[in-house]
Amino acid sequence: MTIPPRTLDHIVLTVRDLEAAKNRFEALGFTVTPKAQHLWGTANRVVQLPGGSFIEIITVERPELVESFGRGLPSGALDFGAFNQNYLAEREGFSMLVLTGQDCAADKADFATIGGHPAFEFERQTTLPDGSAAKVAFSLAFASDPALPNCGFFTCHNHFPDVFWKPAFQSHANGATDIARVVMAAPNPAQHEAFLAHFTGQPASPIEGGLRFPLVGRELLVVEPDRINDLFPGHSVKHDGAHFVGIQIMGSSVVDEDLFGMLLATAR
Repeated sequence: MTIPPRTLDHIVLTVRDLEAAKNRFEALGFTVTPKAQHLWGTANRVVQLPGGSFIEIITVERPELVESFGRGLPSGALDFGAFNQNYLAEREGFSMLVLTGQDCAADKADFATIGGHPAFEFERQTTLPDGSAAKVAFSLAFASDPALPNCGFFTCHNHFPDVFWKPAFQSHANGATDIARVVMAAPNPAQHEAFLAHFTGQPASPIEGGLRFPLVGRELLVVEPDRINDLFPGHSVKHDGAHFVGIQIMGSSVVDEDLFGMLLATAR
């Protein structure tokens, strides 16, 4: 089966204080959804963008559930709650890149050759703009690379997009419309080319100090740390190894440094 090129679904922003992050985003002119909880101990809020991508702001709210839920996962599964809990032990920031999935079984089979894991399906309640509740459900196919231990990767198949996506949540005072670019810093971008080309379904093209992977109207840049200041003026990478470091948003009057402070994976 031929897997089509994958596009961006969302990014995961892992924070210690969900309400403080929500207040920060609102102060920057974003509309943020009501809080939702997961059975495995995390809680999230979402910034939906009308172009079709979103930011998932997530925290570990009930740590006692992370361990108990993880014990029930099948062998080889990627434990979403534990991954983000471990991430928070070192830093806050942009922890996971999520591409759009249409067929979870096909994605799982495709990722088996690059470090795949058992698929994961779940449903939860969401709060609609009028305050009522409705069910949403998702199927996730995970991939991982030992050379990228601090970066999570999966595809997400949204089974009820009409319930999840609401115009009232997609109107932002700052004019934000979509995530245009995802940026990773890596000392040796070429080391990650094969994995990322397979994950995105697109070959890389060389750019100054790194690589560019198309994401169907968006892009992933993997660049040497010295290039971060060119993309986010006034900022530098404050960690070792490869990490996601930021995003750039189309249409927004918010300057990069305002968002960068939320999305930069800084060492504690």
